[in-house]
Amino acid sequence: MKPLKVMLLLGALLWANAASAITVIGSCNFTLTSMPGLSYSVVAPAQTQAANLNINCSSVLTIVGSYNYTVSYGGGGAGNVANRSMRHASVPSSVLGYTLRQTSGASSTLLGDGSGGTSMQTGALNCLLALLGSCLSGTTQVNLPSWLHVPARQFVRPGNYSDTVIVTVTLN
Repeated sequence: MKPLKVMLLLGALLWANAASAITVIGSCNFTLTSMPGLSYSVVAPAQTQAANLNINCSSVLTIVGSYNYTVSYGGGGAGNVANRSMRHASVPSSVLGYTLRQTSGASSTLLGDGSGGTSMQTGALNCLLALLGSCLSGTTQVNLPSWLHVPARQFVRPGNYSDTVIVTVTLN
């Protein structure tokens, strides 16, 4: 009768909290590839450049593990998620407008914090059984692309432009 009691107890644990029934020593790592340099010319078409956010969660032992994630992107120096701008390195009054988008298409979803017509990236990482960091059924890793779009025909001062965007990853 002992195996039946163990199975009933395990079944009760799985039923009680299917999102995270048993997890021993779990962690998640985040890696963001930065946007490489982009050459801009006022007479060239709009420019795009890709970046990638990697979320990778692992554990020593997991039975029915699930992490819901939400990724939000701040407004940068402009403080506006729908209308970001890079500033010239030595002349801060010279700005170059840009957007962050979900795909390379110029009309794709704007990435932001959910305000001003922008969207956050959301999803779930699920693992039915993991031993020593390897998920035996499901996935514990996701790659989220984002695209920098710099519209054409912006008459700006030559030089280096930059901005800093805070990326917030929430797991629950």
